[in-house]
Amino acid sequence: MKVFLCFSSADRYTIVDSVLYHLKKFHIPVWYDYHELTLGDNRMTGNFELGLDLCNYAVVIISPSMFQCRCGNDELDEIKKRYQNHTIHIFPIFYKIKASELPHQYKWLTDLIYNELNQTTGTLATCKQIVYKIVKDKLNTCKIKQLQNFKNSSNDYIYYALNTYLKMDEDNFNARFAILYMIYIYLATKNINISDMNIGIMERLCQISKLNIAFPHKEMLIAENILIILLNECDY
Repeated sequence: MKVFLCFSSADRYTIVDSVLYHLKKFHIPVWYDYHELTLGDNRMTGNFELGLDLCNYAVVIISPSMFQCRCGNDELDEIKKRYQNHTIHIFPIFYKIKASELPHQYKWLTDLIYNELNQTTGTLATCKQIVYKIVKDKLNTCKIKQLQNFKNSSNDYIYYALNTYLKMDEDNFNARFAILYMIYIYLATKNINISDMNIGIMERLCQISKLNIAFPHKEMLIAENILIILLNECDY
């Protein structure tokens, strides 16, 4: 599982680095040509065979700079083919341009859910949407997909913590997230096979929120899904 970044090189040090920063902080594996390729490498072979072939997701950043970017458009053409073959999921970001202003060749991206960002808009909320999709896809591969199905766990800590969580007011986001986090800490200390991505996502959510969530956005959904994945993997 990996995320491919498609963009114009003119946007590398603005929005691209910001998206990369947040995804890396969540421990999401990213194919980024600046890190993966070196001087003299074949651009097409590197980005397509070594890059896209390893990726299930693509962040496509369309800005006015993309219109004249040959490399970015070559990548986008290949991503479109793979999307039409249902082998890749696309996260479209329109940067410094509105969807209504896109040239015809990019209009197909507006059929997907997209975000419009500018120089003053942060990328964290967008990256949390990306993380949520990746986690949700991982959850779909699990045998048990509902948190309440673990409430009869034979493990006393898991049993009491989950039952307390499931009885709480749904709007008490801080307390609910704190309980999810403490169950995660328990699982992390008892099991050695938890993936770096699952650890990274939970730790980053805690770091960002400091267990103080005024409005959940995607945080609660991500945390719940990660916990379900961990309970599946740890066989609770």
